[in-house]
Amino acid sequence: MDNFLAHSLQLLANKIASIPEAPKPKSTIKPRSPDVFDGSDPTKLDVFTFQCSMYMAARPTDFPNQQSQVAFSLSFLKGVPLDWFQGELTWTMASGGEFPKWFVSYQTFTTELQHLFGPRDPVADATNALEALKYKDNTKATCYTIEFN
Repeated sequence: MDNFLAHSLQLLANKIASIPEAPKPKSTIKPRSPDVFDGSDPTKLDVFTFQCSMYMAARPTDFPNQQSQVAFSLSFLKGVPLDWFQGELTWTMASGGEFPKWFVSYQTFTTELQHLFGPRDPVADATNALEALKYKDNTKATCYTIEFN
């Protein structure tokens, strides 16, 4: 009887092993693709990295590793940022070296992108933008703030 049970379990295990694996379910979420970042307006970099992160979070099976996340983000760069990263990657591959650290780590990539193409001083830039605001009668917003206070 024990032999019969062992044989039955072995047949069942073989049958289960021969069943093809079901395809991974595709995400039903269809996120909007990130806007292209060309570096002309550094203040748009945070929005760009947020959009890339949200897209990847909505479709995690499309991005099995950090290198695929970096490659995806690179595909939405153009102009000077694309030229810089393409040049770095091309030079590294041509010299037979390892991939740059930013290519294998999404966090390192976004840090490098921010360092190279983000606002130099986000607080000062925001302050300057607020101080430069003008109302219809050409009076600066600061005057209204002073009056308000």
